[in-house]
Amino acid sequence: MAITYFPYAEHLFAIGEQDAVSGVVGLSSLQNFKVYQPYTSQNKIQNLGDKINLERILALQPDLIIISDQDEALYDQLSKIAKTIIVPGSENWQDTITKVAAPLAEEQKAEQYIQDYNHKLDQLASDLDKKGQKGKIAIFMMTWDKGFYYFAGPRMEPYYKHLGFKGWESMENNSQISLEGISKIDPDYIFVGEDYTKKTATSLKELETNPVWKGLKAVRNKHMYVVGTEIVGPLAMGQSKGLDTIRNILEDRNTTGPNDSVDWRVMALLS
Repeated sequence: MAITYFPYAEHLFAIGEQDAVSGVVGLSSLQNFKVYQPYTSQNKIQNLGDKINLERILALQPDLIIISDQDEALYDQLSKIAKTIIVPGSENWQDTITKVAAPLAEEQKAEQYIQDYNHKLDQLASDLDKKGQKGKIAIFMMTWDKGFYYFAGPRMEPYYKHLGFKGWESMENNSQISLEGISKIDPDYIFVGEDYTKKTATSLKELETNPVWKGLKAVRNKHMYVVGTEIVGPLAMGQSKGLDTIRNILEDRNTTGPNDSVDWRVMALLS
């Protein structure tokens, strides 16, 4: 099978059908994150490049091609190589995982994954409520250029809408934000995605001596955590890992706070 939209490969990884995948366009987008390394580091799946290359897909000799609606213009050409199925894209993986599993007749696995995830989400929401964490202001972000970039919108609904973390009045779907802007929000929790690009000008280590950063409520109370960036993405395994992240922090299991480790990491998230 060839897949031209890498999130759909991730869906098959999630339900244990990675062996059905022979090649993926954009596989490198998954290779940056540890949760996907068991599937991307064994050289069993070909990286078909960052853009659709008909010759590379033809050389793979797939018996099936799955594409998203954004690649619909190439449907006729791809259909000449192998049976091609279009699955419309969505920022909510629960809208697409069963449709991606359908050509393999594995819808039941996809539905089970959704049920297990939702059960884990509901249980964590209940536990957060019991511990009085609902309504706490949280920001999920990563370092970006000379400042930060935060995430909101549909992909973050599990954390805000379901778990009960609170946003702030001027919160947009996704947007850049300065340290001064974070200071005005003064969140109770800060979750910083790892800088997998290694290109940002903002260094968390340098912020240790910044008085504005040090004055943030979350930093003072040791509620700032560096987490795997995949937890702020819209994919199934990343969001499931996100729930495990919050659970580990809630139960203080295998975690380190900002003043306990130079790496500032929630160690359980990165294993």
